[in-house]
Amino acid sequence: MNNKRLDLNLLTVLDAVARRGSVSDAARELHLSQPAVSHALGRLRNLTKDRLFVRSGNRLVPTSRTLAMINPVRSLLQQAAVMLAPEQFDPQASKRSFRIAASDYPLLSIVPGFSARLRREAPGVKLALQPANPENLADLSAGNLDASFWTGGPPGEGWSLTPLLDETLIGVCGPDHPFAGGQEIGIETWVAQSHAIVAYGSMSHNPINRALAALGISEQITLISPSYSGAMAALAPARLIMALPRRLLPIAKTFRLAAFPLPVEIPSFPYGLLRHRRTLEDPGLDWLTNLLVTHVQQEIW
Repeated sequence: MNNKRLDLNLLTVLDAVARRGSVSDAARELHLSQPAVSHALGRLRNLTKDRLFVRSGNRLVPTSRTLAMINPVRSLLQQAAVMLAPEQFDPQASKRSFRIAASDYPLLSIVPGFSARLRREAPGVKLALQPANPENLADLSAGNLDASFWTGGPPGEGWSLTPLLDETLIGVCGPDHPFAGGQEIGIETWVAQSHAIVAYGSMSHNPINRALAALGISEQITLISPSYSGAMAALAPARLIMALPRRLLPIAKTFRLAAFPLPVEIPSFPYGLLRHRRTLEDPGLDWLTNLLVTHVQQEIW
């Protein structure tokens, strides 16, 4: 038999006729016409060089060749059905590892509670977090990452961004800084201070830094840190100030930092989970994304 000429639909017809013992009954089961079923049997006879069925009264009876083939054929059809069925994801049984890029903003504000929730709902699933860096888009495109926490809008065509939250900024400084009293300050006084910012790769990637640059503080930046925790640790000793995402304020207080209102209104910026559009038919990643959205809506203030 030439396997290149074999059509699984022919095997489906063979199975139906063998079970039904009738071309017309098989045709009704398969929602085909009787001529279509007869044509399929003709093709199979040509491939196998066997009659396949002989008539006995008003029924078609399998030949010895058909009887020898029918169980392997049914096994093959079952395997094909399983292989071609839509992929399922069972969070209770899955051992999957999800590779997600994250800066320390989600590590500090979202991940602690979410990881606890994930352990409850999918105890075998692993969250493999990788550092946010300029190579994340290339890694997502290549399939080396499943998703990335993302600040701002989508980077272009071919990407899917699931919104999680909008973030605003507040000023923070050490307890001995003149701004620690929380009083209102003028723009010029604020700009003239020594500032810390958080950046990895290009500073322009971060919408916070773009907004601050537009206000003229670029010349006053004393510290560029790859993480918020690193920047906050340096504020008090170096007498620096910084504009901090408001949801990190509880973390700032563990560094004994004081909050003060910014003298300008900086627009809120969106935060979400970025995926390559190629992954939009991945039921496991869909499940994880939906769980993350639910967690943020219910737990993140």
